[in-house]
Amino acid sequence: MGTGFAFGCSTSSRSNVDGGNTVSPPGKTNGAGDRTSSSNTAGSASGAAASGGGSIPGTSRASSGSGTTPRACVDTEPPGSGIPCSSWKSWGECGSQWFLSNNLCEITCGVCSPGSSIGGTGSTAGSGSTTPGNTGNAGTGSSGSGGASGNTGGTTSTGGTKATPKTSTPFVPPADAKPTPETSGTSGAFRVNAQGHLTHNGVEFQVRGGNWFGLEGQDDNQRPGAMELYIGSVFWADAANKRTMEKTMKEIAAPPLSLNTIRVPVAPQTLVPNHPDGLYSRTDVRIRNNDPAYYPYTDALSALEDFLVQLSKNNLYAILGIHSCSNHIGWRAGKIDDGPPWVDANRENYKYKKENYTCKSGEDAYDKAKWLADIHTLAKLPKKLGIKNVIGIDCFNEPYKYSWSEWADLAKECYDAIAAEDDDLIAIVEGVSGSHEDASGKLVDEPYGDVATNPNWGENLYGQQFDPIQIPRDRLCFSPHTYGPSVYVQRQFIEQTPTCAWLEDDDAGKAKCKLIVERKNAAVVEALRKGWDERFGYLHDQGYCVIIGEFGGHTGWPFNNPVKPQAATIWAHLPKDVRYDWEWQNIFVDYLKDKKMTDFLYWSVNPESGDTGGLYLHAYTLSNESGWGQWLGLDTEKAQMLSNLK
Repeated sequence: MGTGFAFGCSTSSRSNVDGGNTVSPPGKTNGAGDRTSSSNTAGSASGAAASGGGSIPGTSRASSGSGTTPRACVDTEPPGSGIPCSSWKSWGECGSQWFLSNNLCEITCGVCSPGSSIGGTGSTAGSGSTTPGNTGNAGTGSSGSGGASGNTGGTTSTGGTKATPKTSTPFVPPADAKPTPETSGTSGAFRVNAQGHLTHNGVEFQVRGGNWFGLEGQDDNQRPGAMELYIGSVFWADAANKRTMEKTMKEIAAPPLSLNTIRVPVAPQTLVPNHPDGLYSRTDVRIRNNDPAYYPYTDALSALEDFLVQLSKNNLYAILGIHSCSNHIGWRAGKIDDGPPWVDANRENYKYKKENYTCKSGEDAYDKAKWLADIHTLAKLPKKLGIKNVIGIDCFNEPYKYSWSEWADLAKECYDAIAAEDDDLIAIVEGVSGSHEDASGKLVDEPYGDVATNPNWGENLYGQQFDPIQIPRDRLCFSPHTYGPSVYVQRQFIEQTPTCAWLEDDDAGKAKCKLIVERKNAAVVEALRKGWDERFGYLHDQGYCVIIGEFGGHTGWPFNNPVKPQAATIWAHLPKDVRYDWEWQNIFVDYLKDKKMTDFLYWSVNPESGDTGGLYLHAYTLSNESGWGQWLGLDTEKAQMLSNLK
């Protein structure tokens, strides 16, 4: 995520989730990244900085059922308003049915004037009512001719017959595609058995874990990219409230959570000794929120190494992951050598933009050779530190700008680097998104199955069935990321009325759209489950290891978010007794239990993530800024939910 309360995988309509968003009061450390990357989303409230990771599913837009042929009708925005969509700035790369909105391709209005029609692909034009192409119908209107072809064919319709569900662009496998190898031919402490379960020295175990972020960098106007380890003990807090990492490790390992694994996101700069962004200062509270009497770290690397040692001493496994191409860029990076414009370039009321930073050149220059060198460095740490608790390496966080085939090839190189250093370690591979950049930098569709739901950044593993990754199954775990409306309000969470069709996030809230993501809504639950099945659940069914690498959210969203109180205003029309993100989280956990796909890493342990919160509650609110960095007790609702995930 990529958001934080300062406060960092993963949010394709993120749906920006990565790192951990963090929000800090004035003068205190700003956390890393805001998980949501909606350009229309207001920035964090006064005095708080949203930063960290995040991901936006499929560039925050869904695939259209209409084709690329120009529409023959007059669309209006809002639908029925009479304001022509032609007033929107068109963007040729998006196709004629898309318009450019805040650097993202979005579907046009979808409402036609009388006498015209738009249809999806169909071998025979049918009679009946006019139907927008995004439903996939083919037909003639009362006086118009047949509409443009869609990507994937509708049904022959007679009198309004319901169209078949539309699927995304078909996956075209490369000519040299071949099955994933079964075994590496080597023995090691951590392996995946034939049932897709992780084993440690031959004994199966469930990954019950959380993400503990901070060392991948945070957004801070005064010191961008500062890296620190959130411990929940700030030296300006009352002594009675001080906390140590060891105390937290013991608490999360005990019931009701009973966690056994921590995922630790890092940035390239984390691994550089004495890097200025990782130097700890005893006087600068923006860089150090833990007590120097307990943790006399000199830099972020020493903090990382001791953190891993403490995990080992407290019988907790570790997963290490490269979270970005630079700590200055954080969750925005969708590829190893990424560069601006970033997805939040046009975000309103947001101070923590990164348009002056790039991984293509200069201070933050990063490429495949440097990335692989960092994978080697991470893979060497267990032997260097004399520890045996590191399960594996998460190759790169939410690589949403790659096609599956591109990412599969890179992931194989990641595995080769890991295997060269340590026979014990597993390669952990996230998914892609619902679109990717082509060679010219244009966004093009990435196949992901039925378009009734969008994939989150890092969620889409649909391509594995067509272009299998060449990492041995016994040393491979797939790790999708997925989030609910607390991170980004995707269209599958919204009632698709004419006014709200194709709106997402704050735009949908301002249009007073209704949300439908509730456990009692069987149709929504079925659609979500189908999307998860198509993107990663099928891999579990085929005997692959699947670890949910990130999911989480504020239980009280949208009415109880101490960092983004504007959500309560934007969504004030919603019923106050429905906690929509909590509904989504429970729908997802029910799905995981029913699938018996129960390996997970919750986002996050520490509570400084602005769009999700954490497993611990936080003393910080906009009316209590002095509570920043001070953890309270466990969130008992989240703890109970996860305790049932067995």
